[in-house]
Order: sequence, then C-alpha cells, then structure tokens
Amino acid sequence: MASGILSDSRFQIPHSRFQAAVGLLWSRRVAAVLLALLAALCMAGAVVPRGILAIPFAALAGLVGLSASACVVTRAYRLIHSALRIPHSALLGSLLFHAGLVGLTAAGALSTLTREEGKLLLTEGQETNLATAAGVRLRLEKFHPVHVGSWGTPDYASDLAVIEEGQEARRATVRVNEPLVHRGLTLYQALHGFSVLVVLADAQGRPRAGSWVALGTDLKSQPVRYRDTFTLPGTRLAVEAEFFPDAFPEGDKLTTRSPDPRNPALAATVRDGLDTLYRGPVYLEKPVQLRDGLWLKLAGVRYWSGFDTVRDRGVGLLFASAWAAVAGLCLRFWPKRRPAV
Repeated sequence: MASGILSDSRFQIPHSRFQAAVGLLWSRRVAAVLLALLAALCMAGAVVPRGILAIPFAALAGLVGLSASACVVTRAYRLIHSALRIPHSALLGSLLFHAGLVGLTAAGALSTLTREEGKLLLTEGQETNLATAAGVRLRLEKFHPVHVGSWGTPDYASDLAVIEEGQEARRATVRVNEPLVHRGLTLYQALHGFSVLVVLADAQGRPRAGSWVALGTDLKSQPVRYRDTFTLPGTRLAVEAEFFPDAFPEGDKLTTRSPDPRNPALAATVRDGLDTLYRGPVYLEKPVQLRDGLWLKLAGVRYWSGFDTVRDRGVGLLFASAWAAVAGLCLRFWPKRRPAV
C-alpha cells in the first residue's frame, strides 16, 4: 500500500482547504484501490499486448504518484510545523518513504520517455562510433568463447577498448551478466558468431574484390549453424555460404567436429545471376576456381560479437528513490525506547 499504508491518525492536521484538496488522494482507501488496479494491470500485461494497456497503466501510475506526492506535501507540512507529540523519526521516515515512491514513479516515467535501445555488432579488430554516445568509439579487441561440453557458449566474453577524441580511454571485458557502463550507456553481451574474409582473385592471386562478412548465427539448430547470403563488393557475384568451424566431409556434405575454428571451411554456392559458377567446399587459404581465371578464397576467419546497448536516464533516480523508501521504512518503524521506570 503506497500512500495509505503509512497513514496514521496521529498525522492528521486540522481541517483546511489544503486538507480537503489532498485528503482524498492520500487516504488509505484510494491508495489501496490504485495499487490494486496497478497490480491487476501488471498481471494482465502478461497476456494482453502492451500497446493496449499503455495508456491505462500510465494514468494509474500517475495517480499513484499524485497520491504519494500528496502524502509528501502533508508530511513535510507537519514536519515543518511540528506541534505534534510524535517522534520526529516516525514522521521523517514516513516522509522519506513517500518521497521514495514519488521518485520511483518519476523514474519509471523518465525511463519510458527517454530510454534508448540498440544493437551493435563488431568483428575482432573493428572499430565503430556509438550512435547513443556522441564522440565515443568502440573497438573489439578479442572475443573469448568458453564452451561447456562439446557445444554451446554460456559464458563468453569480449575485450573492448573505449576510444574518446582519438585516445584510448579505457579497456573492459564484457561478459554475460557483466555489462560495460560508460557515460550512462550500458552494453550487454548478447550473441556471437563468425566473420569470414572472402576474396575474389585473378590467376596471379591478385585480389579483385573482397570483404569481411559477419555470418548469421542460427541458435535454434543443433549444432549451431552459421550461414548467410551476400554479394561480393564491386561484382555481380552472389555467394550463399554456410560456415563449418572444424570441418570434415561426411558424404557429399560438410559437417563439423566442434565449435572451435580448427579447420574452417565454407560450403559455398557462387552465382552470377542465374548461372551457377561453383558449388562445393572452400577451405581456409585453399582457393577454388570459378571461371575466366577467377578464384574464390577464404582468406580469414574471426569472431564477431553482438551487444545490446541501453541508455536509461531514469536508473540513477530509480536507485536513489528505492534507497530513500527503504530508509524511510526503517525510520518509520524503528523501535522506540521506553522511558525507564
């Protein structure tokens, strides 16, 4: 019970216009009804689309905030004009508790209105600007896969360098459940996969086209599959590729012994329009011939790491308000010493 649960007849003030204006909002019954409706909406949110409940939820949260604000104003008034026979710790505790509730409501509104979320994907050695943090660049130095058993990576990590104004500001390792927080921006370790360097070369081995390609990761399959379709830059050649980290042939197909890149290879299909130029395996540093003296080569393999980025301006207020509410409860119910007989 947010507002009413700490209401006490001893806190009542003489009837006045001020009392009449806020009396309804800070009453126990109104607080109980508002919180019950808010809890019901939260439970309904598990089965009802969020968009339908957004306006009612915002309205109820606002009323709860108003109710708690009325309690704060009332208790502040009583504390200033403390002609009461009530220990100041109890009144101050009630004031802090309700102020914390107001802060929590404000923090929720601030987070809803200003929260920025995004996704970021970096290949080892790649550097990029952070869209949600002006003047800050991020570089993935190294990705560390940690496997449990033969498959799966429940505890992987990324070594990151944060660059500001051309200078390296800090280094950090981001793990699952251990995000990086920098200037209000939080980066959470999410997915990972493999980036491959696919190069088109002439008969003399001189590169004609090529680029790093971050292959998509299909976590639903077992083992995990890494595959994508892309076009070589500057050409009309489309490549359908599936990556096998530790490849070996099984019949006319490739499979893999482990998720570690010990013998990397692509199962590739190369097309020029409707014309298929090549279909088969492409092992690391072992070019395959296409036509007209052109060769396709898997020239490199690196990990890529994906991050969820969040900027939430309500977090600081949220924690401060929560601690204020806890401190208020402690003060409100702190045992009172009985006078010695």
